[in-house]
Amino acid sequence: MNQKGSSIVMMIFELVVVLGVSALLVFAAKDFAQSERVHKTIIAQDIEMMLSILSGVSGDAVVAYPQNLSAYTIAVSSEASRGQVIVFKEGDAEAQRNTQEFSLPSDYTLDGFVENAEQLCLAKNGKSLFVRACTADESLEGGSP
Repeated sequence: MNQKGSSIVMMIFELVVVLGVSALLVFAAKDFAQSERVHKTIIAQDIEMMLSILSGVSGDAVVAYPQNLSAYTIAVSSEASRGQVIVFKEGDAEAQRNTQEFSLPSDYTLDGFVENAEQLCLAKNGKSLFVRACTADESLEGGSP
């Protein structure tokens, strides 16, 4: 076989291998992005950011989480100016629960436990932050109270 012919065959082979590996990586990344662990992490980070912003808002406020969370249980608590958000599904082992910790102003408290609620509301009343299931007039369609 001549040098030029083997070079072309080798280049085609390398191209097929690179395309195959690239396709595998894309499918693996897509599966990872759609995994339950990633969804729990995103929800916990969203709630953490929303609670941090609520702590900086003057006055009382209620904010509805913009997605249906009926498949999840949300638990929030605070201890010594540290807030914690835990997101899990019923039956999850401790290792499958997603926990996010964040700083709270020292005089704020955080509390709440919501199980399988379609609409989650985050509320601020004075220096207390809490999560709860939204009432009908607090839903995203109905606006805030």
